[in-house]
Amino acid sequence: MYLKAKFICNFLLLLQLTCCNHCSFENYEASTRFLDLSNRKLVSLDKNIARLKNLEVLILYNNQLEALPDEIGELRNLKKLDISNNHLSFLPEEIGNLTSLVILLVYENKLKSLPRRIGKLKKLEELSVSENELEFLPIEIGELVNLKILDLANNSLKTLPDEVGNLRNLMVFYLNNNIDLKPLPIKIIEKLVNLKMAPFWEKQ
Repeated sequence: MYLKAKFICNFLLLLQLTCCNHCSFENYEASTRFLDLSNRKLVSLDKNIARLKNLEVLILYNNQLEALPDEIGELRNLKKLDISNNHLSFLPEEIGNLTSLVILLVYENKLKSLPRRIGKLKKLEELSVSENELEFLPIEIGELVNLKILDLANNSLKTLPDEVGNLRNLMVFYLNNNIDLKPLPIKIIEKLVNLKMAPFWEKQ
C-alpha cells in the first residue's frame, strides 16, 4: 500500500512538471538524493529547492532556465550538478557554497563570466563550460586544485589568467574554438604536469 501511494505521488509530481514550466520543490521529500528534471521545458525554479539538503545529484539538462535561485547554494551535499543546455547568462555567487561538488556541467548556455566564488569548490574534478560566451576567467579558477577535466571550448576567451598554472592535477584541457585566444605561455603549460591532452587539441 505504501509503495502504491509513493508511486502515485511520484506520478503526480511528474505530471505537474510536464504541464508546468515552473518547478516547485515543496512536495519533494527532504531525503531525496537524486533528482532528474531534464527535458521538462522548465523556465524557473523556486526557492523551496533549499529543502532538499540531502540532494547529491541534480540534473536540469535541456530546459529553458534563465537563472538559478540563490537558494541553490543551500545544497551543501550536492556532488553533481548538470545545468547544461539552458539559457543561463550568469551563475549566482551562492554556487560557491556547494563545497561537496565534484562535477559541474554548464555547457551550452549564455554565460559571459564565471562567479569569483567558484574557487571555493575545492573538491571539483570536472568543469565543463563549453559553448558559452565566456570572455574571461576569474583568477580564482586557479584555486580548483583537484580539477582533472576543464572544458572551455567554443567560447570567446582572449586570454587566460596565469593562475591556470596552479591546476596541477589537470589531465584534460579543451580550449579549441576560442578564435582570439592567445597561446598559453610555456611557463604555464610546464606547470600542468599531469596534462594528458594538449590545450589546443580538438575533442575526439
